[in-house]
Amino acid sequence: MRNTALLKTIFIAILLSGCATTDKNIANNSDSSENLIQSTPFGYVTTTKNYIPSKLKETTMLPEHQSEENWTERLLTQVYFDKKNISPDEYNIKLKESWKTNCPNISTEYHTSVKENGYPVSVLMLKCPDNNPKTNPAILIIKTIQGRNALYSIQQSFRNDVSQAKISKYSRNFRFTFLCSKDAEIKCPNFVKNN
Repeated sequence: MRNTALLKTIFIAILLSGCATTDKNIANNSDSSENLIQSTPFGYVTTTKNYIPSKLKETTMLPEHQSEENWTERLLTQVYFDKKNISPDEYNIKLKESWKTNCPNISTEYHTSVKENGYPVSVLMLKCPDNNPKTNPAILIIKTIQGRNALYSIQQSFRNDVSQAKISKYSRNFRFTFLCSKDAEIKCPNFVKNN
């Protein structure tokens, strides 16, 4: 019970802390009218990038010296250009349902919906107590943002059960992940070009 309260406090602090300028423009939309600004966790490197025109742009980051086949932590960023009309809550619920195939006892540790910089945002933390490290993570923290031009999903995964301190540390990166545009409440930082 105390751990759940601590997690809620951590996530509320993250969501209400506002947006900070970072040095990464991970996934900008094709027409550059909105941009996803995301910080890279210390010690992480980009391992894969996938792009399917008009559908999906995906970036995977892992700690140095880990691979796609053998990782303990992973940060996955997905930009769905063809899902812009799906709400962040709807996307996160569908993701949770898809997880149930490999983890029937999945639990929601935390869920909240807010507006951030004028965009709808949903943050969800899932835990799989009986996970198989080869098929799915033990903990998944998801931040989903509904932009005007795309749906943005940022997923921090841990294959093993991790401490509250580690979850807090990596969850803070969500504070530095936000959508901006020339029309947003907080404009894009100077290093991002907007039309």
